[in-house]
Amino acid sequence: MTHDDDPFTEIIATGALLLLVAAVIAGVVGAVEWGSGSGAAAVTCAAAAIGFAVSMALFVFEGRRAEEAAIDLPFPSWLRNEADA
Repeated sequence: MTHDDDPFTEIIATGALLLLVAAVIAGVVGAVEWGSGSGAAAVTCAAAAIGFAVSMALFVFEGRRAEEAAIDLPFPSWLRNEADA
């Protein structure tokens, strides 16, 4: 199984993307609440910041896994035949 076919990689990437979208939505809702003087604005903005930080951590984790998989190749990728992959 190659790195591209790994279901764990797909779960990590999808989870990071969903968290990023949720963080952006929560950030917009928090900004609107902040403007209206709602007390829940701080909680919403904190949730947006935490969601953004976690999504970035997941993207970094997935990127490092991809780098480790590329290091394990016995020869440069430009020498590989696409039919062999």
